[in-house]
Amino acid sequence: MAGVIFKKVSKIYENKTMVIQDFNLEIRDKEFLILVGPSGCGKSTTLRMIAGLEKISSGDLFIDGTKINDVAPKDRDIAMVFQNYALYPHMSVKENMAFSLKLRGVGREEIEKKVLQASEILGLNALLERKPKQLSGGQRQRVAMGRAIVRSPKVFLFDEPLSNLDAKLRVQMRVEIAKLHKLLGTTIVYVTHDQVEAMTLADRIVVMKDGFIQQIGSPLELYEKPLNAFVGAFIGSPSMNQIPAKIVVAQGQVSLQGEDFVIALSGEKAKALENHAGEEVLAGVRPQNIHPKKADKNKTSVLREVEVIEPMGTESYIYFTMSKNADRTWVARCDGMTEVQEGEKAAMVFDIDKVHIFSKDGSKRLA
Repeated sequence: MAGVIFKKVSKIYENKTMVIQDFNLEIRDKEFLILVGPSGCGKSTTLRMIAGLEKISSGDLFIDGTKINDVAPKDRDIAMVFQNYALYPHMSVKENMAFSLKLRGVGREEIEKKVLQASEILGLNALLERKPKQLSGGQRQRVAMGRAIVRSPKVFLFDEPLSNLDAKLRVQMRVEIAKLHKLLGTTIVYVTHDQVEAMTLADRIVVMKDGFIQQIGSPLELYEKPLNAFVGAFIGSPSMNQIPAKIVVAQGQVSLQGEDFVIALSGEKAKALENHAGEEVLAGVRPQNIHPKKADKNKTSVLREVEVIEPMGTESYIYFTMSKNADRTWVARCDGMTEVQEGEKAAMVFDIDKVHIFSKDGSKRLA
């Protein structure tokens, strides 16, 4: 297996559109690294540059210590699993998995051995003689993965492989991909727009926006300490609630003051913001750090009307308007059934030590 290194890589299309700019990244040997971000952020282009399907405009790309800028895709020793499976409809499962090995001139016995090994790993033994049209979406995706496994490449590339599957199958396939990584000990670079996939699968996550890296870190690191408001909102489901506010310091008390609310801060959070008195900021609170109570007005809560409740079984989502001019409804996530009711006013109690404070434009984390 091998690591992948980007050094000051940029990608500019012929119409002068800059897709990737000054991209620096080191993907470690045997690491499961996931690229996430909204549509158009450049994550798939980054993957395609590793595969050799997109030419690098400037900078250098290395696989296993070898510069591969001008190396043909077939000579890069990588395998790619696509979103649409890309199986040959007229070939059986076995023939699909063996096809790339035949093109490389691998002997029949070796092909048979590798195909059987891959089919055993992926539970495809009973399906080897079927055609793709006789398979479910999850089975087709396993065949696409098997076709990559038989090649024993240095790097596996996955381009949104689960986006065509229903919710239940996505969960099953996430488990299978995680087991596959542990079993094979491979280097995997995986692209998705689904941050739940990223949180559950990745060793490290790269969050991208407009062709730039916003933050790199472990799933928990990005979740607990986002470097900016974009990362804070993108990582986590439901998304982080965010609202403009001002830091107020009066008589030794540090508070967060919004259009129609004041929340007292304490501990390390207050100490970190003492020097930002009078500064306009962007405050972020994750849904699970808001606790709706029937009554209870204190310095760490605001009284708000419950607009909608979504009971999900093991948890409930409570929607409310945090401020008159807020651009979106806030959501609190509670365990089990909630004690509050739609249409009534409830005290929204905040975990103060979990409130995230960003600069006014959201570009950096203050506390």
